[in-house]
Amino acid sequence: MKKIAAVLLGLSLLAGCAPSAKEEFAKLEPGMTRSQVTEVLGQPELITTVRFSGHTNDFEIWQYQLKPDVPLCPGDLVITTLTLGLSQLTRTDLDPKPHWIYFQEGLMVYASPAFDCANEDLCRITGKFTKPGS
Repeated sequence: MKKIAAVLLGLSLLAGCAPSAKEEFAKLEPGMTRSQVTEVLGQPELITTVRFSGHTNDFEIWQYQLKPDVPLCPGDLVITTLTLGLSQLTRTDLDPKPHWIYFQEGLMVYASPAFDCANEDLCRITGKFTKPGS
């Protein structure tokens, strides 16, 4: 058990944290153009339009797969099994989640985790999801 603790301590000292969605969003500011957002985050994976309840205009939505909002540091590692005296470590929360960047009139206005618009009381997809350049 001391060996495992030493390995985890060593990993935490040597490895940095992967950037979280919160860190990526911190690089964005309302009023940025599409090209400025692309410079920061790259091309979106999907683009669509969404209308939220209480709004009269659609938002253009750019979807990115980003790491969860919690830091992904070596402290997030868990021991799953011991095999031949070597610890097998896995990340507990590596799966990227969809996050949306909202645009109106060509300017970024907001960023958040994606919404499930299956419940049309909150929002509805008004455009078809497309890949950029399609």
